Amino acid sequence: MDLQISVFLLFVLFTAGHSFSCYECMGLTGSCADQKLKTCPSGSSKCMSLTTVAQAGGVTAKVQVKSCAPDCVNGYMNFGTAKTSLACCNTDQCNVQDAPDPPHASNGKTCYSCDGQSCSNVMSCSGNENRCIKATGHSFSCYECVGLTGSCADQKLKTCPSGSSKCMSLTTVAQAGGVTAKVQVKSCAPDCVNGYMNFGTAKTSLACCNTDQCNVQDAPDPPHASNGKTCYSCDGQSCSNVMSCSGNENRCIKATASYGGQSLVVKGCASQSICDATVSVPNADSISCCEGNLCNGAQSVSQSFLFLCCSLLSFLLLH
Repeated sequence: MDLQISVFLLFVLFTAGHSFSCYECMGLTGSCADQKLKTCPSGSSKCMSLTTVAQAGGVTAKVQVKSCAPDCVNGYMNFGTAKTSLACCNTDQCNVQDAPDPPHASNGKTCYSCDGQSCSNVMSCSGNENRCIKATGHSFSCYECVGLTGSCADQKLKTCPSGSSKCMSLTTVAQAGGVTAKVQVKSCAPDCVNGYMNFGTAKTSLACCNTDQCNVQDAPDPPHASNGKTCYSCDGQSCSNVMSCSGNENRCIKATASYGGQSLVVKGCASQSICDATVSVPNADSISCCEGNLCNGAQSVSQSFLFLCCSLLSFLLLH
């Protein structure tokens, strides 16, 4: 009897003290041939195997991962450009086999996926992938540049501050004294719109998007072909100049401000989206848009309207 008790106690001691172990590897070339046994830390009672197959630029890469895990599941994830198979087990050294390759045959279910430019791509699910997934938390970033010579060749990625969830691109073509200048601007923005503004001597194209790094392309050049609509514009001496609108510039715009004791006026054509966005512009006394030809009035001024024009642009870009 004493011998039986002693044997039982020894069994309990040895089994209770036996450490749990799993195979561990990071096979970046698609193989876990160099896998090694690892004693798992306290709290990790499962072994995990993972196989990911990723495609980019016509190149396919396969990654194998094995490790201890506090918890894990069996299943598949498919993000379009990367497919992952997960295998989980809870016995000692049970992950000696690689996780199977992710399935490829469509099961009939479709979900949206992202490719870095857009999250509106439709993809087919495979295997037992019966749910659509959306993960957030990645910092939002946009390309940033100020190209005063007409080029954004030196654009750089910028992590956007909190509250800025859109990327903006702007192209302005200005003419003065027979000289034409082109300016490119890109940045993060809390909000922005797509559309055009045309003040006669300066034409601006605005492009807005809401996916990560989506403003890699420059905003298109402002349109030139007349759409048949006419509005008044200012040239610093008079606001009775008649100009032709272009593209989807279907509104006449007029804005006034007081600066240095003088009344400043800017007039021209604008897209409806621009007009809808121009509320509470800093330094502006009033901003109004109208639909009819020459509906923004003819009023003479003697001061430059550059200050107000810059205020209007600053609002649209940064607010």
